[in-house]
Amino acid sequence: MVTIVGRVPEALARFVTVDDVLVIGTGKTGFIHSRVFGTVSLQIAAEVQCSVAVIPSIDLRFRKGIVAGVKDDDLMHSIISAAAREARARQEPIELIHSSFSGVIPAMVETHATVAARVAAVKSMVDEDTVVRTRYTHRPPAEALLNASRNAALLVVGAGHPRGAGHALGAVTHDVLVNIDAPVLVVRRTAATDG
Repeated sequence: MVTIVGRVPEALARFVTVDDVLVIGTGKTGFIHSRVFGTVSLQIAAEVQCSVAVIPSIDLRFRKGIVAGVKDDDLMHSIISAAAREARARQEPIELIHSSFSGVIPAMVETHATVAARVAAVKSMVDEDTVVRTRYTHRPPAEALLNASRNAALLVVGAGHPRGAGHALGAVTHDVLVNIDAPVLVVRRTAATDG
């Protein structure tokens, strides 16, 4: 056992390496309950340079399947790779969610075709026995992911920037963690992808 001192997010950030996966619990269990409690998990996930699994205080016994949020960026490979490893270990299906919602901020030009082509290219990581579904939606991404993961064993999302970028989770990952309703694996761009 190692004892770390100092403010928890910074102390953990000094302790972990890029290729680690940090597993933390949270008292947050959804939008209404624990609105303030559990924010330390957000701070930790934003501060550390490795992937983080955030596990809420919920009954996990009857949950099944892996949900992953994908978009046409350089994290998609890492997200699908992490989801595929979990699906293989659990022998459960994967549901890939892509939102074309742009909100008030103009989105990057991204069509179903470009995302579908990238998803198809990285699906080769998934065992042929694993069921993979891809769902396209116009709903806000965090809302679509939270809805899809309500009964899932794991939700996989990405955090695009390494430690030091400040609030490096991104809006979607932040909203998912604030309203967490399933175990969430936050995959970092700097994390090893072949794990």
